[in-house]
Amino acid sequence: MLLEDTTLVIVMTESQREALSLEFPQWKNKLFLLSEVFDGQTYDLLDPVERLEETPEEIGVEICQLISRGFSRLRGLLLKLEMNQVIN
Repeated sequence: MLLEDTTLVIVMTESQREALSLEFPQWKNKLFLLSEVFDGQTYDLLDPVERLEETPEEIGVEICQLISRGFSRLRGLLLKLEMNQVIN
């Protein structure tokens, strides 16, 4: 299974994380929100179809900026998760 070999799964909404957690409870500790990883805060980034006040391009720019600002957070989280896998 794909999740067995995965260190980190990034989703955009809490409902996506919850659905994956219910289906794959053994990998719950691998599931993180995009905002949580790159911004250190927990909030949903909705699908462009659900955010009619913004264009898909504007949402794409927002996501790219979020990732650029928080890339060092991702590296730190990956190191922490990999260390936990070695210990366990």
